[in-house]
Amino acid sequence: MIIDELGYGERAGDKIMTGHLLSSLLDQVLAYVEDVLAEKTEPNNAAGRQLLELLNSVPNLSADTFADAFASSVKDLLMVVTLAQLIKTQLQLNEKLTLLTSQ
Repeated sequence: MIIDELGYGERAGDKIMTGHLLSSLLDQVLAYVEDVLAEKTEPNNAAGRQLLELLNSVPNLSADTFADAFASSVKDLLMVVTLAQLIKTQLQLNEKLTLLTSQ
């Protein structure tokens, strides 16, 4: 597996990959592909097949569909943040009211 060849096999298998790790992996894959195309590195057929399989597994979305899905996700995230703030404010208000009534 190409992730194993790049030295991330154990970390990628069981743990959630952070954005930084994902970005680093993409940079390394891009560098590998560019080196193969420039004939600086010997091509690895297994790695090439895995890259092709990975590319074929990505859904082919139009820019509008992707933008709509992304906007929907952002709206969901903003709603969660807003609700969390509302709950926090309500708890603080409840705490203050409890202190006032207990005095």
